[in-house]
Amino acid sequence: MHNPPTLKNARHIVHLVATHDPRTPGSMQRYCDMVHHALAAGDYTVWESVILHLGRAPRWAQRLPSAVLTWVRHGAVWLRAKRLRTKPGHIYHVLDGSYGYLVPLLAPAAVVVTVHDLIPHLQCSAQLGRTTPHPAARRLIARSLSGLSHAEAIVAVST
Repeated sequence: MHNPPTLKNARHIVHLVATHDPRTPGSMQRYCDMVHHALAAGDYTVWESVILHLGRAPRWAQRLPSAVLTWVRHGAVWLRAKRLRTKPGHIYHVLDGSYGYLVPLLAPAAVVVTVHDLIPHLQCSAQLGRTTPHPAARRLIARSLSGLSHAEAIVAVST
């Protein structure tokens, strides 16, 4: 008779959804490495973390102005996330809440999102000055924030 998997004998994969370009150093790469190493170093024998680098922009896009490159990267992340297939027992951890719009794509798997700050929301509501983001950027920010409501859990790294 086969015993159903339990936390003691099941192997679960935490997919770390990295939306930054791993070729560019920065705080998101450090955060990704920190979460990955914390899962590997702890006594988490039932957890295995796998980094999914969805934010690598195409080489041809590297020559684009940064504002255009941002939209190309968001499009590439969206298309790559659509191709992910959820499996029972797996967790997706979206490491950057700015990509909260990915959460509904990854359901019905458990999805955890790290929200580093809400500065884009504050910019949209003109709480950080008089200038607000472009209307297209405001729509993307609103979609990211609404996607957070579909997450199983939210990790806040600040108050």
